[in-house]
Amino acid sequence: MRMFREQKIDYLRFNKKLLSDKDSNIPSRGPLRLLHVFNDFSLSSKQIKHVKLVTAGRSRGTQDSYNRTLTRLNKYLKKNNSSLMHLNEDALIEYIMFLEDSKSPFCHVSGLAGSIEFLCSALRLNNVWTAVVERTYVAVIRRAASEKKPKKKAALLPLSVLRSAVSHFITPFLSNPDKISIITWRALFVQLLQYSLCARLEDLRKLKGKDISLVKLGHLQTPALAVFFATAKNDQRVLVADGRASVSVQTLLRQTNALYKQIGFETPITSKSAKVLGVSTAFFLGY
Repeated sequence: MRMFREQKIDYLRFNKKLLSDKDSNIPSRGPLRLLHVFNDFSLSSKQIKHVKLVTAGRSRGTQDSYNRTLTRLNKYLKKNNSSLMHLNEDALIEYIMFLEDSKSPFCHVSGLAGSIEFLCSALRLNNVWTAVVERTYVAVIRRAASEKKPKKKAALLPLSVLRSAVSHFITPFLSNPDKISIITWRALFVQLLQYSLCARLEDLRKLKGKDISLVKLGHLQTPALAVFFATAKNDQRVLVADGRASVSVQTLLRQTNALYKQIGFETPITSKSAKVLGVSTAFFLGY
């Protein structure tokens, strides 16, 4: 069963004065978020509340993607004396053809369908994504996908490197753990968790000490670490790595790569390196 920590949010601060019809100062932050692309429209307080609720049904990353896509579309429509509020089938097809003529990258094309569905739902517009639009869109996105540059895969982190790092930085100080640098301990512990759990580094970074406990498994009572992920992949709450100060993923990677260089492993790793190795090992072992 998933459990969430209690959050104290002053909803009254953000919603007690929810904008009148004539108020153009639309806030873009708060418990219910309003995307910047809607700042150009004169919306009533009821419309704003509905847009915020529809927006809240998407993850933060998806919201940002919709905002970028709709902002590009709105700029195109403004140049043609139109706007998102008056979007129709013909205008949408013309925009898709514009993307084709300008050889827009795949990232500018791929999110268009979802963004239009979101726009129509948020502003309660008639659905303009017709079968004709769909056929035109499929042709353009296939062209864009064929020209998309292949994504470079993460460098695999050999398991021997993890073993060597533990032997070099941890084992010699087991009699006096206070001599182990907290930076060294944190970097290697996160890597071991990432490998063992096939987890994302972004999620591991949010763990606190209380999320990790010692348990015993099976009739042999084998000791093991149990890790409780209190946040989901798209959860936007920012927690801390060691209970004192937040640590970015880039900092963890920089510190880890610095440690590995000291034991002769020069290949830079990414946030997916240990995860890829963990998945590969788990598949090989039949898990």
